[in-house]
Amino acid sequence: SQMRENIINRTLQFVLLFCIIGLSKIGFAITVNISAPNYSSQIISWSKKTDFITNSYTIIDEKTIDINGNAQLTGEFDKIELTEISIGRTHGILYIDTATKNYSIFFPEDTLIDSASLKQSQIQLIFIDIPKNDINKLLLDFNLYYDYFLYGDTTKLIRMARHDEEFQDSLNEFKVFVSDRYSSKKIKYLHHYIRYEIALLEQMAHQSKGDLYRSYLYNTYLKRHSIKYENNAYMKFFNLFYFETFRLGGDQSYK
Repeated sequence: SQMRENIINRTLQFVLLFCIIGLSKIGFAITVNISAPNYSSQIISWSKKTDFITNSYTIIDEKTIDINGNAQLTGEFDKIELTEISIGRTHGILYIDTATKNYSIFFPEDTLIDSASLKQSQIQLIFIDIPKNDINKLLLDFNLYYDYFLYGDTTKLIRMARHDEEFQDSLNEFKVFVSDRYSSKKIKYLHHYIRYEIALLEQMAHQSKGDLYRSYLYNTYLKRHSIKYENNAYMKFFNLFYFETFRLGGDQSYK
């Protein structure tokens, strides 16, 4: 009958809708092949920060490195995310790019960690055959220019500490340079990262200028911009901007 056919069609529509919703939530399987010959038989852990304010982490995968120094980690992701790979108190940063399904990484020996210290130590992971447009390669490229801009000329640090106008002029030139260099890369995470790393520089260079400059920072970098919870550069800027708000104890009062 017509009524039965309508019921069947509606049921099929609901099933199709649920399938589409289910598929939209399925992440991409990412495999990370680790070579860590100096850490055989140790536990290697892969985690991500789930909250940049409370510094909460969740474990993605954990394995024992075999006697040859190899391990394979797997996880599912539906967007670019910052993760950490750690062995003991040594860790390295890995941004997951869903366009890269397999990573091959060398985990170098940490020669600087102090066995008597309880502090965490960060090393630079070495990527093997990484695609040229992978987010890790692009951020490493930007950080190289960022470090050279800031530390390649020690007078810049002095000018920044003195809140010198010449530093702002140099920073404006750097903004133009990175804008031109990465304009063809249509990756929102990359552009948000660059924008807020520069915002951090502006914040540190002019933090003594009071409410007027604070208002500039708010209107330029926060107002009418959505909170980017999973972008570490944004959250570093956000946490520093609202440092007094989130600070507990001491002589701070809440408004």
